[in-house]
Amino acid sequence: MNHLSVKSHPTIDTASPMSTARYISFAILVGIFYAGLAYRIGSHYFFIYDDTALIDVAAGKSVTTILSTSFTGFFRPLTVLLVKLETACFGWTRPYGYIVVSLLMHGLNATLLHVILRRLDFSIGAFFAAAFFLLSPFATETFFWFSSQFDLLSALLTLLSIWMLLRYLDSGKMGHAICAIASYTGALFSKENAIIFVAVLLLLIIWQRKKAPAGRAAWLIAAFLIPAASYLAIRSMLVGAFHSPYGNILSLVRNADIASHFSSYARTFSDLSMKMPEPLSSVGISYTGALIAFLAAALYCRPKLALSTLVLFGLALSPVIWTAPTYAGTADTRFLYVPAIFPIIAISIGVEASLRQPPLSDGWTRTPRSIGIAGTVVLLSAAALSTSEQAAIWRFAYETAHSAVLDVLHTAWQNPGSTLHVRNLPLRLTEGPYLVKPYNLIHYAKALNNPISNRIVCDSAILSYRDPELLIPAERSELGSSGGENGLIKEIILENPTRAGR
Repeated sequence: MNHLSVKSHPTIDTASPMSTARYISFAILVGIFYAGLAYRIGSHYFFIYDDTALIDVAAGKSVTTILSTSFTGFFRPLTVLLVKLETACFGWTRPYGYIVVSLLMHGLNATLLHVILRRLDFSIGAFFAAAFFLLSPFATETFFWFSSQFDLLSALLTLLSIWMLLRYLDSGKMGHAICAIASYTGALFSKENAIIFVAVLLLLIIWQRKKAPAGRAAWLIAAFLIPAASYLAIRSMLVGAFHSPYGNILSLVRNADIASHFSSYARTFSDLSMKMPEPLSSVGISYTGALIAFLAAALYCRPKLALSTLVLFGLALSPVIWTAPTYAGTADTRFLYVPAIFPIIAISIGVEASLRQPPLSDGWTRTPRSIGIAGTVVLLSAAALSTSEQAAIWRFAYETAHSAVLDVLHTAWQNPGSTLHVRNLPLRLTEGPYLVKPYNLIHYAKALNNPISNRIVCDSAILSYRDPELLIPAERSELGSSGGENGLIKEIILENPTRAGR
């Protein structure tokens, strides 16, 4: 095999035994990751925060209503239909089923990223990018929280569309084109952020123009623009143009500190120091250094492609740039899930360039390969450690929410007609995971066919996974009748699970 210079475009032999071995290795990696997380968090999953509202809407609405109505300011019917199917399979008594579906979609997304990059002539860079995306330490909220299935399904259908488009450009088979267009349409109706990816699809058509004559390219471009425009028109009728539950998107973006928010997303991607096990927090520094080194290598070896991925990263963030994640926590990191694909590709260019030298090379050529191997090990090891630590935090969140909900409901059932005053309902953790909204109590009691009639006053609190003594007062909520306390007030002080021993 001829070894290419670092400035040239990598080629692969898709039929080679090495290629097959890499596919098998990646399949094994996905299986191990999936089985490990399914056991660690799936078996302990409990509905938290918006989960119960999502299930309540999906289970209580007809298919026709879901397809023609917006809910809570969103129009994402395909994901709601998926949740409706999940409720038929798992109901309220098997919450682990929902999170296993989330993990399965995430594994499929990583697999699709792998096959897309292989088709684009990445070699070991495709394996690294997919493995790194599979770990996704910068966006674990997406696959640790069931309510993030909007992001997972939209990403799955977008990646499937890209893969089928590339297959069509290679084969010219109309079936591949139809699948690409249908998949992208499905992505739009899963979450509106997919609208940005029409630009990526069009850029792919232009980039691969040698495979698509002018006439074919023109109808392809029109074929993707039509469903994008149709979705925007339908959403505008049901929700209002550029509106969301948070306000007018254009106004939110206009009033946002875009530079600061973009910096927050970049830091969330590149800084894991606060998301590592405490004794290993310094590993986060090595992780950041390796990312910077590989990005520099990518900008040197293939500057146009590397810069293009960074521009696409900014473009993919544009629908959510009005808000910013906290790099030290997991809240809102689902917004980074799909956009992170682009810097991952940029990093993988640097990985491939550094590892392209033959193992037995002499002299200076051995140095970049050795550095590349060390950097790759650092990145994947740090990502695995961080994701494992975050899995422990989310598992603690599930158990905390489960204990709190059952304790309040048990007291309500034992004291019918009394006003319950919950002094410390856990709202969320400082590390990011959401916990209990007061209406979760009503939804879950209804789901157990044992509804409560109590008036409930909840003083919410913010807890910490790492600090057992931290208890931050938050908002107050009242449920049930606003009057008629029946003279009896039952005080409830939930045991802080961080004090009960982890």
